[in-house]
This record gives sequence, C-alpha cells and structure tokens, in this order.
Amino acid sequence: MNPKGRALQGHSTDETHVRAGEASTLILPDRAADALEIHPIGAIIEDRYRVVDVRGGKGKTGMGIVYIVEDGGEVRALKTFQRRFSKDLGLVERFIREARTWMLIGFHPNIARADRLDIIEAVPYLFMEYVPSDDEGNHALSDLLAQGPLPLDRGLDLAIQCCDGMIHATSAVPGLVDRDLKPENLLITPDGVLKVTDFGLVRCREMAADSLEALGRPDGDVSGEQGTRAGAVFGTPAYMAPEQFTEVSQVTMASDIYAFGCCLFEMLTGAPPFEGEGRSTMERLAHLRRLHLDAAPPRLRDRLPGCPAKLDRLVSACLVKNPRRRCRHFTELRKKLVALLEAETGHGPRVLPPYEPTAREVAGQMWSMSLLEGYGRAIRMRHLRESQDISPYAFHLALASYFHCHGNPAEERRQLEKAARVAEKGGGYEAARRLSELLVARGDLEEADRVLSDFLTDHPEDLDRVLEPRVRLLAARHAFDEALECLAAFRGTIRAQLLEAEVLRVAGRTGDQARLLREMLRDVLNSIVEKLSMLDPADRVGYDFEADRDRLCETLMALGVTVDCSMLRVTDEAVWPEVAGYPDLASELAWLSHALGELSLLEDAITPEEHSQFTYYAQLLDYPRRLKTHQERDEYWLWLQEPENDEDGDGETEA
Repeated sequence: MNPKGRALQGHSTDETHVRAGEASTLILPDRAADALEIHPIGAIIEDRYRVVDVRGGKGKTGMGIVYIVEDGGEVRALKTFQRRFSKDLGLVERFIREARTWMLIGFHPNIARADRLDIIEAVPYLFMEYVPSDDEGNHALSDLLAQGPLPLDRGLDLAIQCCDGMIHATSAVPGLVDRDLKPENLLITPDGVLKVTDFGLVRCREMAADSLEALGRPDGDVSGEQGTRAGAVFGTPAYMAPEQFTEVSQVTMASDIYAFGCCLFEMLTGAPPFEGEGRSTMERLAHLRRLHLDAAPPRLRDRLPGCPAKLDRLVSACLVKNPRRRCRHFTELRKKLVALLEAETGHGPRVLPPYEPTAREVAGQMWSMSLLEGYGRAIRMRHLRESQDISPYAFHLALASYFHCHGNPAEERRQLEKAARVAEKGGGYEAARRLSELLVARGDLEEADRVLSDFLTDHPEDLDRVLEPRVRLLAARHAFDEALECLAAFRGTIRAQLLEAEVLRVAGRTGDQARLLREMLRDVLNSIVEKLSMLDPADRVGYDFEADRDRLCETLMALGVTVDCSMLRVTDEAVWPEVAGYPDLASELAWLSHALGELSLLEDAITPEEHSQFTYYAQLLDYPRRLKTHQERDEYWLWLQEPENDEDGDGETEA
C-alpha cells in the first residue's frame, strides 16, 4: 500500500485551585457540539478522575479551562484548553511551551507545582497542585483584597514570599518572564503560604476574557472576532507594564517587577495604582492603557498614611515607566522588603522548608517532557491537529506510532490503550491489533489475551483484523494446532504463509517449516517474474531502500531465475516513502529476504551450498530487519513528514 494514500484516521476564572465540592456556576450549553467542550461535575475523565468542580469555559475565560478532580482520595487541578482552540497552532504551541516551562521551574514552596502532563482524548492536561481555600473561602490574594487592604506586616510577608517564588522561577528558567503577575495568580494556603501560579499557561494571544475581567465583567464572549482585534498583548491590564501595551518583544523581568509593584500597592491600599473608567469594557481597557503609558503613578504615602518612606520609594521604583530604571531583580526587592519587615516588626521573614519532590513527581516530570515532544510534533501536522475534535482515536494511534518509532514501548502502550478507550463502537481494531502485538512481544500474554478476547467478543467476525497477534499469542502458549486452525481460512496468502512459518518454527517442526518456506520462496519469485514481465520503460518502480534494484538483480541471477532484468535498468526508481509508481517491488523484496533468511537458519533441512547461498543473499537483502521495516513503514512515514510552517504562531522562542 502506498503510505501517502493512507487516511489517518485574570481575574482568571481559569483559576487553578478551588475548593473541592464547591457548587459550580458553570452553565453547560444544551448543544451536542458544545458537549465536547467540557466535562460536567460528576463526570469521570479517562475512567479515573472524578470532576468535582469546573472553572472557566466559553464566555468565561479566553482559552483555558480547569477541572478540579479527585483521584483515589487525592484532589488535583487539571488545566487544559477548550477544544474549540485545538486547531489554532499558535495557541496550542503556547500551551506546550508554557507547560514545559512550568515543569522546568521545578519544585519550590512558593510555586504552585505542575508535576505531570498527560494527553487525554487528544488534548493535553497539566496536572497541578491543589491549594484549598481557608475557612472563609479565600484561596487567592484577590479574595483577601476583596475584604480590604492588608495589615503592613502581612503585606510585607506575602510580598517577600512572592519574591522568593519569582527568584526560584527565574533562576530555574533563565529569561523567564511571567507577564501576568496579579492577585488572582497569587494563591494563599490556609496557613498563609503564598504560591505563584499560572505562568501564562493558557492565555490567548488576544486580549481575552480572563484579562478583561480585571476591568469588570466582559460584555460578552470576547474570545471571538472582537477579542482578536483587541491586539497581540499579554497580561491583565490593571497590572501591565507600559511596554506590554506597546511592544511585546521588549517585555522582560522588569515588566514583572512593575506588576509586582502594582500588586504590592494594592495589598497595602486595597486598590491597584490605576483603575480604568468607561461605559464599556473596551473603553475601560483604552483608559487603563493611557494611564499606564502616560500618567504618573500615585504615591503609596498618599494612600497609606504613616507609610514608611523606604517602602514608598520601593513601590515607586517598581512603577517607573522606563523599564531600564526600575528595580533590576526580585533578589534586590526581597532584600529591601526583608529590611522593612525587620524594622517594622522586629522579626525576619518566615522560613519555609524546601519542598522535597518524591521520586514519583520527578519521574512524572521527566516522562511528561518526552510526551510533550511527541504531542508537539503531532499538532504541527495539520491533519492530526484537525482530527483532535473529530477523532481522538486517530490522534492517539498517531502518538503511539511516534513512540514506537522513537523506541519507547511503555509510552507506545499507553497511547494504544488510550486509543482503545476512545474508539467508537464498531471500530478500534487497529488499536486492538497493535496493542496485543506489543503485549505478546513483551511477554504479557494474559493482558494480550484480554485485549484480543474483548475485541473478538464485540467483533466475532473480525478475526482477520487481529490475525497476527492472535496466532502469535497461541504460538507463545504452545497452542500450535489452534494457531494453525486460525490460519486455515487464510491459507494460500503470503500473510498466512508468514504466520504459519512462525508457528512451525516455534513448534520445532523444521521439516514442515522448510517445505513451507520453499513454497513461499517459489511464490515470491513467481510474483517478481510476473511484475517484471509487465514493466514498461515509462514505469517508476518502488523500493524500500537505495540500491534495492541492484540487490534484486543480483539475487535473481544467483537463484537461477529466468527473467530479463534489463528493463529494470531503464525504469525510474522511487525509494520509500516516495513509492508512487507501479509496480512497487518493496513487498516482494521483504518476503524474499524473509524466506531466504529463515531457510538459512534450517541447516538440517537444506544443503551446505544452499545454506551458504541463502545466508549471503538474505544478508544482502537486510534480513531480518527488512520485513519488519517494510511492515511498519506507514508508521514511520507519518513522522518523516516535515511539520508545517508556524503560520499561526506568535514568533516567540521557547524557554
């Protein structure tokens, strides 16, 4: 089969951490198309994770959605993007880039942990630390500030913790810029530990609902055309540095320092330095932009009577319009804040024990990085990206092929299991075949038997679709008669001959095996002769490897086959994957290599001259690798394609 003909099958309510069991305010659209957008409360994700709350979604956030789930008594936050964005390469690649960055940040008590990523129904989910609310329902700095400004000592304590988190993040990932520091993204545990979260993970490149909510409820779903026109800026307007409004490429750590200054100002006064005015969301956005760009920020001392002069100067230094004149690093800020805390309270900052990740968490991050590589490659292929919504099955099969080609059988197995889980009724044979083949090859016969039995129970007429793993399973269990009985309906085909030879080899019936292989060798040579007799000088002959034409001619001559090979010399040749012409001799070469190679191993059943001849020409035709390579070439072809150009991307480089 020609592989090119193969059909492949801000206030951000994007909040990461909410109380398990809280009633959700999410309204689910009563439309079949929207049903794919969201898992409702009570749903079970991938037969394991029970949804206890949902935050975000269409009309509520720009791109992201967060599920709070329970898994064996443990509560986790699962972050992903809404399916309607799955075809936008730029946005999906942003998710991948920032998921990778978050995990590279690693583990710190002042960072909300992101310790694992998985692909579920063709969509990535980032597994993150769940931070519960306190007894009053507060779980972020924004909740505390809704009740008024913080006392000076508590404000300084939380500000120092924020610096600690940002110092760790920027040290772990040099050049990291959060771009969205704001009270909603500074979580507070019940015992007062601040955790920086949401490193821009699922923000839209447009100014979408999660950013506009800082100005007031959006007038509607702004994630569509109107939101796109709002401009390619990142962040939440009330906390954005001037350069974030004008030139994204100029955004550096200094922009995070500015946002930190806005947050610290709000901690101590109850309001950010600038608040937009206007009748509509867009008017308030435009007003805020002008204020950040042109207006002098208010002085902390004017809003906070008795404010220490050093604190007033520190906040002002954070809010300087020119990024080159601001404080240079969070380390510098922390040092000054600690001195202020000691002067005001007589004690130093709280000391948090370092977070020691478990071996499982470290392994989970390493495994996730590998998974991200495969997913990132997959979504750059348009036909795969566009199949996420309509065929998660095909997407997971493709990922299984990726990990097969990259020598990762454990992940290949997981992706095949995921494909089987989402297979539509009446389908799924490809996942069942490949999964059971893998299990038999790895010696997991009981699980292979379960997979095949489940498939054949649902599809009793489809033995031919899983014939290879079924026969190999029976042979591995020494049920040789039953294996041969399975092949009876397919006798006479190359496929059945290959399998029967395997069974006879495992059974130790070398005489029968030799007779079958000689029969197979004769059939293959006859097929080659027939194809060569039909050649025309205008034909383009297909092969698996370079120099196959010469190898074939030499082998035919050595085996005494009466055929004129001169026509092969004048025809054009195409090497896989460019096997577009007729005839394609790749299959015959694979079978010829296998027959010769298997015969060469049966020294008691062949003459010494045959042994020498068969061994040489089997090696010339790359036995035993050729047949396996030929059978798997469609899988490899998929990943040999060049990914499409990043036409939708934003041009940013990865962290």
